[in-house]
Amino acid sequence: MYDVNYNKPTATPNMGKSVVNLKFLNTLMIDKASSKKWETFINAKGPELEQMLRQQLYAEVRVNAARTKSAPNKPTDTSEAKALTTELKQAMQALNT
Repeated sequence: MYDVNYNKPTATPNMGKSVVNLKFLNTLMIDKASSKKWETFINAKGPELEQMLRQQLYAEVRVNAARTKSAPNKPTDTSEAKALTTELKQAMQALNT
């Protein structure tokens, strides 16, 4: 299986694993509160992000997001959860194309 981006000029090299992972994580930072939460996650992962597989990172992000959503005394906002799910799907589709 090959990852092919038909919109990329042929002379442009593929992005490195670390760049792809950081770009994916940047898509999660949509406001100040989410930026703070994901910055903590990024700092906790540290250099591991550079070698982590996309699938593993996506799984850990989903677990982290679910853990945050199920925390007690926090109001649940379904529109925010839907937006996060949509963004994650779009990011994964973009990474796979």
